Amino acid sequence: MNQESIKSAGTLDLSFGTNGVVIMPKGATEILALTDNKLLVITEWVSTALPYRVVRFTEAGVLDTSFGNGGVVEIPFELGINFYPGKMCALQEGGYLITGARKGASDKLFVVRLLEDGALDAAFGEAGVVTLRALDIGENTKFFGSTDDWKTVGDADVVGTPLMAVSERNAKIYVGASLLSDNAFKGIVFCLNDDGSMDTNFNGGHVFIEAPDAHVSLGSMAVQGDGVLVGGVGFVSNGPEGDAFVTRYDRTGMIDNLFGNGGTTRIPNGHVDRRSRLVSMALNRNDGILASGYSIKGGVVEGLITVLDSDGTLDSSFNGGEPVQETFLADLIFWGCDWQQDEKLIVTGTGDGGCLVVARFDLDGSLDLSFGGTGWTEFRDKADSRHHKSELTADNKIVILGRTPVGEEFVVRYLG
Repeated sequence: MNQESIKSAGTLDLSFGTNGVVIMPKGATEILALTDNKLLVITEWVSTALPYRVVRFTEAGVLDTSFGNGGVVEIPFELGINFYPGKMCALQEGGYLITGARKGASDKLFVVRLLEDGALDAAFGEAGVVTLRALDIGENTKFFGSTDDWKTVGDADVVGTPLMAVSERNAKIYVGASLLSDNAFKGIVFCLNDDGSMDTNFNGGHVFIEAPDAHVSLGSMAVQGDGVLVGGVGFVSNGPEGDAFVTRYDRTGMIDNLFGNGGTTRIPNGHVDRRSRLVSMALNRNDGILASGYSIKGGVVEGLITVLDSDGTLDSSFNGGEPVQETFLADLIFWGCDWQQDEKLIVTGTGDGGCLVVARFDLDGSLDLSFGGTGWTEFRDKADSRHHKSELTADNKIVILGRTPVGEEFVVRYLG
């Protein structure tokens, strides 16, 4: 990291697009920062006549014409469905995995594997596609969204964004989703082998995440060693907030009782009237866990950030072992988080009625005042924007995919 970048941390990267902003293709839903600082973008179907697309941009924010056809790869589906791409992961051996859900119905998830040039990998699943059916696990089970689609969960056909994490160490693919089954909310995690077949050694192929006295919704997932971490919330009220938690499952799909308290760490709310929710999680090189989301206390929405040791213990060096509930902007939600070279904590989100927010914290839980002069910065050029996804590039720049109320998708990049 050069000295100029350090001095400018928290400012827009003017070498990217126009004054740090690039307008994205219509329907962009996900971005992935590649090791060469290029960006991969996926779009949903914007009409039944169009396939979804994978688009690659150079480090400067222009179409990378060396990828596909002028920078674009179209993935025509023969399944007759409207596929909503969600999570995307790059693979160490080359190529990409994309998971998403079926629109207009609620019974299917898909996992797609692309080769480096964007073509479907015929050796994966059926001609590059794995289909996971809710009906395979219960006649009355429905998928639903874990974040933005929450308010319409009463509609049984709602399909939300699933989760995915890839273990290069064990060549396993974990796919998670929230479910509505028999009027109860719960989570599910599937485990696939590298070729897309179900890993039956993982509790037969999937585990349910549920509580006898509460609804459960998932918000984040990450591979840790030979197991998988799942972040979520248990709630009993009519809202999506409650007791935020992180649970670890081992390679057999069993809860790891050595993690946290019997396999689960509950994020303390710190106040009897506060309710919380985790929506993002990232690990550092020592398997330390950074998690973010939001809390609500007395109608006030606070940005939530917390750090756990690798064994699920609340990190005592971070804010004395307690989560930080931040209120430097009204209605603050930290939708994304990442470790910056294991030395700083980056969170991104929204606040104050729809501006995009980036903040950087020191490892003790305090705002890093060298970042933007206050520890945080906001992007207000496109009012009432929605946060889709954020990524940290290989050279520590922060990119955020946003969307305006009129459906214009854009990426903004900040120096880190």
